[in-house]
Amino acid sequence: MGAAIALHLAKTHPERVKGLILVRPAWSFARAPDNLAPIREIAALLRSRSLADGQALFAKSATAQRLRVEAPDNLASLLGYFERPDASAFADVLGDIASDGTGVSQEDAADLAVPALVLGNRQDAIHPLAVAQLMADTLPNARFLEVPAKAAATEAHFAAVRTVILQFLNTEFKHWSVAHL
Repeated sequence: MGAAIALHLAKTHPERVKGLILVRPAWSFARAPDNLAPIREIAALLRSRSLADGQALFAKSATAQRLRVEAPDNLASLLGYFERPDASAFADVLGDIASDGTGVSQEDAADLAVPALVLGNRQDAIHPLAVAQLMADTLPNARFLEVPAKAAATEAHFAAVRTVILQFLNTEFKHWSVAHL
């Protein structure tokens, strides 16, 4: 949600945003995108089943079977929702999040003139590489970089993310002091 919130903030308060770093965005410009359908599925199960039954049903679902192959890290995160102490109460939040959007149109994003870094990776069904690429293609001053997939190499993913963010900050904001960040 961080990328969606940052994009929304840039649109609604452009005077407060000097640059954007969008790491693995899940939303582009449409509400309730298909890539968030698994989260809506989890929310429905949390509302209608016991935690154990909902988790077992989801684990056997076609969605889970697909994610086991395409995005095992996503599957692990989704199954983790059933283990939250507030899982049942959290169902509405999950459903609302996955049914919402950024509130930013593609035209709005094309008007954002701030420097932007957009990171994406493969093997991520919830945060598709295509969404990151679309964001980078739409934002006029964006740079797109593909980082290693978290599912394939967690440490390499986080190391690459840290490195490219630092490079972006050093390039775009080298005149800033730490107090600005």
